[in-house]
Amino acid sequence: MTTSRDSREGTSLYWKGGLILIAVCLSYWILIWWQRPPVVEFDNLKYIQLLRTAVSSERSDLVAKVGQAIDQRMEEGQMSESERAHFARIIAMADAKQWDAANRACFQFEEAQLNRRRALPPSTDTHDHEHSH
Repeated sequence: MTTSRDSREGTSLYWKGGLILIAVCLSYWILIWWQRPPVVEFDNLKYIQLLRTAVSSERSDLVAKVGQAIDQRMEEGQMSESERAHFARIIAMADAKQWDAANRACFQFEEAQLNRRRALPPSTDTHDHEHSH
């Protein structure tokens, strides 16, 4: 025969299990969000594509050129430190000849730009077409 005490202990166990499950799921999503690549401003999006092309072709010379362009953008104040740091992480993989890892990181970086809000609209000097059709 089940007593009300046994019933309460069983219910308490379900609540504790549920809370632990919620905490684990929340921790997982926080970790995923924290590791998400930064938002790249419109005028810097092309450097993701350039880096991905250089990495997928496994050409260190092209990777170095993209790195120089990124450094120049940073010096000119046209790129944030978080953007530059993420590019640098991928370039370091390529420099270490970790082409597969760098290629996956480029893809994830590119994919992470979809549907992201950006602080600045594209500049008119590099954005030469209209969207009103």
